[in-house]
Amino acid sequence: MSTSNGYVKYNITVNENSVDIANNKSNVTVSVRFFRTNSGYETYGSGTIWCKINGTQYSNSITSSQKITNSGIVLFSYTLDIYHNSDGSKSLETSSWINITSVLTSSEQYYYQNLTTIPRSSGVSGGSGNIEGTSTISINRASSNFTHILYYSFGSISWSYIASNVGTSYVWTLPSTIYAQIPNSNSGSGTIHCETYTNNGNTYIGNSSCSFTATVTNSYPTFSSSNISYQDTNSSVTAITGNNQWIVRNQSNLKVTFTSATAKNSASMSNYQITFNGSTQTKTSAATIDYGVVNSGNSLSFSIKAIDSRGNYTSVSKTITIYDWLLPSAIITLYRQNNYENTTYIKSNVSISSVNSKNSIVEIRCLRKKTGDSSWTYFTMSNNTQYSRDCDNKYSWDFRFEIKDKFGTTIYNLVLAKGTPIMYFDTQKISVGINRFPENTNSLEVGDIYSNGKKLTFDTIYPIGAIYLSVVNTNPSNYFGGTWVLWGSGRVPICVNTSDSDFNTVEKTGGVKTHRHNFRIGMHWWYGAAAGEGSNNGTGAYRYSADNYDGWARSLDSISTTINTGYTTSANTNNPAGKYSIGDTDVGSGVQPYITCYMWKRTA
Repeated sequence: MSTSNGYVKYNITVNENSVDIANNKSNVTVSVRFFRTNSGYETYGSGTIWCKINGTQYSNSITSSQKITNSGIVLFSYTLDIYHNSDGSKSLETSSWINITSVLTSSEQYYYQNLTTIPRSSGVSGGSGNIEGTSTISINRASSNFTHILYYSFGSISWSYIASNVGTSYVWTLPSTIYAQIPNSNSGSGTIHCETYTNNGNTYIGNSSCSFTATVTNSYPTFSSSNISYQDTNSSVTAITGNNQWIVRNQSNLKVTFTSATAKNSASMSNYQITFNGSTQTKTSAATIDYGVVNSGNSLSFSIKAIDSRGNYTSVSKTITIYDWLLPSAIITLYRQNNYENTTYIKSNVSISSVNSKNSIVEIRCLRKKTGDSSWTYFTMSNNTQYSRDCDNKYSWDFRFEIKDKFGTTIYNLVLAKGTPIMYFDTQKISVGINRFPENTNSLEVGDIYSNGKKLTFDTIYPIGAIYLSVVNTNPSNYFGGTWVLWGSGRVPICVNTSDSDFNTVEKTGGVKTHRHNFRIGMHWWYGAAAGEGSNNGTGAYRYSADNYDGWARSLDSISTTINTGYTTSANTNNPAGKYSIGDTDVGSGVQPYITCYMWKRTA
């Protein structure tokens, strides 16, 4: 480096004395040496030398005894520690300048020296995997001389030892103790710690860490079909089937029991979801479920999902053996010989459910009685066998069929109608019966007729209160029976009108056969006898209303008179005083055109 004297130069020297790896620093000595480039001369005097090291300025005083020759002289030296960058590198900046009063000066001149790169603590990554499975921990080390000790932390586990003297990687098995740290989750996060050492593990350099994920696997609850059992608890049914594992439709009482599942790897059992016949229910522990009577004709699957605290589950199904059963059914034949005779034929064709060949017909009973009687007679029938019995054809008969298998009974109720042919010719009575047997001689007799499912009889056509019109004066009881009286003599019927008080109830009477019309005759300004009128007087017709005359207007003086006693004085705002008289017409007829007949009313 140059000075103001062309023969005087200087240089800066950096000595790295030692390296402190643990503390990431170097110990250095910085010195400044001056020298002359020619011989036989000396430069000296009093002054100052300055040196800036790593940004810090230092100085030394110079005395005249310190002579600069061609052999050179160190005017500044300083030893200190220099800390490196975090990655261990360091470029040291130095500068120096001098001032010997009236002899020598220089500008500040710089020198840069790269120090030894100090290896730092290694980086670590990886380690994630399945608990009890293997995973690789990778180490990015700064020096091949570095070794490492590995630890992990997870939940309440702190700095648990993994391995030592590790180089660039290590395959570890995630320990099962992690399960207990995540009893309610299938994964969780922990930390891998890496300590870096050098000098065969004697010198500690530093520590680094990374997160890792531990995953729960193969932790489904232990649960199998052996945990599930079922049975028919209806002893009367099992006495027939001989097997409580057979469920009979609509007869057996199904009861299902399941025992507890076993949770794995520090989990606990949460609940059980039980599905059967389209319905799902949840239980928090082992249980017995009473399903009662099951209405299904086919075997059904019963399934349970055992769920642990992590949400892991094991599903198990078991088939419930179900045999179809329905009440016995039958096609029953019941008819009279020739459709009307006493001889009646009876037959039943019964069908039953097999229930795996355990079911059979127990009994077929036929009960009968005349319709209206209270007591029954019965006999036992064989299936698909025809029987005959005598049933008086003058009566209808009630039949009751009781069909019983091993599980239940079906009842059919039928009615055997009277033996009444559509048309019957009785040669002995010389009579004909339609829908009945004739009871009288020389007669045509009609039995019950129905319309729209309703029996048509005289009582339904002419009930009590009905009116019968005829032009023959014969009481209808001679035709129809019942009690009839003449009704409405001399009166015309009018339909009830509930909104008119004159016609609002039945059989209300009113009106007259004859009537008179009232009228009034008004005489204006009539004085004296009724033989005539004076000048400007007149007589007018009066419409019956207190204030309504014929509309005439007169302009005469008001005259008060007392003649014609019995006449009434009337006044109107439009007319002067006048007189009127009251009268009526002859009796007149009020009868509408009519035709007479006999009207009979049924009273009983």
